[in-house]
Amino acid sequence: MIIDEWWKMYGYGPSLEEIRDKVERPQSIAAVQKKVKALIRLGICKGQKSRARSVRPSGLRVHKIV
Repeated sequence: MIIDEWWKMYGYGPSLEEIRDKVERPQSIAAVQKKVKALIRLGICKGQKSRARSVRPSGLRVHKIV
């Protein structure tokens, strides 16, 4: 999954544009956003409203580095 791989590589979620660039058939940002919202609704991903790059896999645990 694009979101899972992105988190493992960078430690934060991809933007909608970055998700769009990774899919096989490019789509509009609105279409990508709709699909991301569906993943959140299904519990596959977690996210926060009105926060950039907040989408993450639901099974991933993020540790804060101090």
